[in-house]
Amino acid sequence: MCEAPGIPGAQDVIAWFGYWPTFHDAEVLSISLDRLSGCRVSVHAFEMTAEIDSSGHYVLTKHAVVTFC
Repeated sequence: MCEAPGIPGAQDVIAWFGYWPTFHDAEVLSISLDRLSGCRVSVHAFEMTAEIDSSGHYVLTKHAVVTFC
């Protein structure tokens, strides 16, 4: 598990997942680079369980869109 960064909203992410996720399998949904209004990256994060579904894929839970500004 990773240590939570000291950024606004980090505690909300921890409250949802129960820990600070690594985001290594998260899907990048959007990136906005703007030197005037700032940068934003939104990712679809989730928790992968040890459970396998009927089609042989890992069951994913706790889906969330997390936006870093």
